[in-house]
Amino acid sequence: MRSRWKKAMCLSVGCNKEQPLVHNPSKGPKFICIVCRQPVYLPSSRGAKPTRSKHTGAMFPSIEESKREPHLLALERGGAITDLRMQAWRERRATTYRLDVWSDEAVLALVGEVMRTVAFLTSPMFDGSVDSAMLVISLNMRIQDLNRSKHHVTTYTPDAEYRDGGELVVEDVKSGSGRMGAGEATFVMKKRLMLACHGIQVRAVRGSGKAIFGKRQGG
Repeated sequence: MRSRWKKAMCLSVGCNKEQPLVHNPSKGPKFICIVCRQPVYLPSSRGAKPTRSKHTGAMFPSIEESKREPHLLALERGGAITDLRMQAWRERRATTYRLDVWSDEAVLALVGEVMRTVAFLTSPMFDGSVDSAMLVISLNMRIQDLNRSKHHVTTYTPDAEYRDGGELVVEDVKSGSGRMGAGEATFVMKKRLMLACHGIQVRAVRGSGKAIFGKRQGG
């Protein structure tokens, strides 16, 4: 067998577990289960193994994410959390957040223009004789410059999100201690952008729900 995978997850009714895989000579999936001849789900480049939930039937991209689901379902049924959404669920899928950035120069220019306008309007020298339309035009020009400087960076869909006592909690499920999984460059970038763009602190947790703390987790 030429593949670097010896086993893969087969989600057919007869198997629903890891099975040896073989190359598929016909058209369709490249690899199939050696037992039922159905397509298999190969691990990701980081070794995450796709797993189907025994509780909802949802397809999770890793074992850790599937382990997190029953904990969150139990909390929701007990009333500890509300409005539970997960990325793997089709009916209640987690929110996809748009991550945009603006030019620092344009933002500082707008802030400076607003501060100058406020200082002028509240100064003792202001007697109301200045045409307010000129002030509005100046502010609108800065706002247009700010809108032109807007750039779409990426999007982010968390593994799970819910409300705990009215507070929104966003989770990203990782495996291991967090030094490798939660510290990967893409996650660190999106975590910081979520805080900067939406004011949301993404919580990195294991499948058991324990928070991950690592030097490379990002702030």
